Amino acid sequence: MNLILEIIIEYKEFVIITGSIIIYVIIDFILRRKNTKLKKSLYEKYNIIDEEWKNIADIENIDEEDQLTYYKNKNVISFLRFWILFFVIAFYILHKLPNFFSFFAIAVWAIIITFKEVIQCFLWFFYVSTQYKIGDEIVILD
Repeated sequence: MNLILEIIIEYKEFVIITGSIIIYVIIDFILRRKNTKLKKSLYEKYNIIDEEWKNIADIENIDEEDQLTYYKNKNVISFLRFWILFFVIAFYILHKLPNFFSFFAIAVWAIIITFKEVIQCFLWFFYVSTQYKIGDEIVILD
């Protein structure tokens, strides 16, 4: 047990990067499998042949929830790829250049102060989009 722990501590960079990649592959596999099942159910539901199936957005009769779930899963996969890559690069930089983040923190704070209104609007968009559905009417001062 101690030998395994010593090996993990000695090669911690490799273990963390490999662990991140393994976690990504597992989540990616699960989401792709889920999307494949959803796509097959849509094939069966609308009797669509593979040659006719060019793009899921081309079909107007598809249930909105199925379509939203399909694209949400595709976006989650892309988002996951980005964050895994970001995590690996950040870990590598932090491990090799620890003083980099003191400069980086100052730069990020300057960007946040400069683009405060844009960042607030961006964050409020996600809050509002969770509270209301597409097609809802919002009336202010009726």
